[in-house]
Amino acid sequence: MLGDYIDLHLHLLPGLDDGPAELEESVAIARGLAGLGFRRLVATPHRAAGKFEASDEEAEAALAALHAALADDADRQALGLAREYFFDRLLLEDLMEGRLRLLSESTRAFLFEFPMDAVPSEAREVIFRARSKGYRPVLAHPERNLVLGGKLDLLRSMVDDGVALLVNLGSLAKLYGRRERRAGRKILDAGLATALASDCHAAMGGLAATADGIEEVERRWGSEAVRQLLCEGPRRLLGED
Repeated sequence: MLGDYIDLHLHLLPGLDDGPAELEESVAIARGLAGLGFRRLVATPHRAAGKFEASDEEAEAALAALHAALADDADRQALGLAREYFFDRLLLEDLMEGRLRLLSESTRAFLFEFPMDAVPSEAREVIFRARSKGYRPVLAHPERNLVLGGKLDLLRSMVDDGVALLVNLGSLAKLYGRRERRAGRKILDAGLATALASDCHAAMGGLAATADGIEEVERRWGSEAVRQLLCEGPRRLLGED
């Protein structure tokens, strides 16, 4: 295992979304990922209208509490905060008003997701608008989307439009099913993924799937692919290459 990994997509902070309910679970996830070689975590709590509307101030308070809980850990990671935007009115409002919570201020990269069963008709227009404002859209788990899945022509078109693809490690470990695993493999085989992420929501199951996903990448694509997708790719999205 190479280590020095960066995780740009996980639900780490307690009480904000469908991730951990309690701080103790957040600590267990962070410590578990440290044991797998992750040295930097960017928490990405959901932002979705009518479902997950925790404010950035609430997220920052949860992050501070996690920082404090991990203060004595010798191998504690650097922790950051962004959001995973559902493709809805809150994304459009935050985009138009210039208040997106970004993965990186230097690259202006932001994380978003489509509904699992659709690609909204206005997606390309919104992506173009975001790019024209200098933002870098990063699409979470494209392999799980029923429309995109392993359709490489559609995915290449999105990449050509300036979208970075962030594939879940759990998909490669069959956490979600065989279809998602096949789609994830096709994306990696085609070289379309910028990076991999855990999308971890819980210590139970999530950490094992993350470990299995890393092992699958090592086995199928080699240690250089692990380095590119868990170290170099995330650094590019953060503007640190």
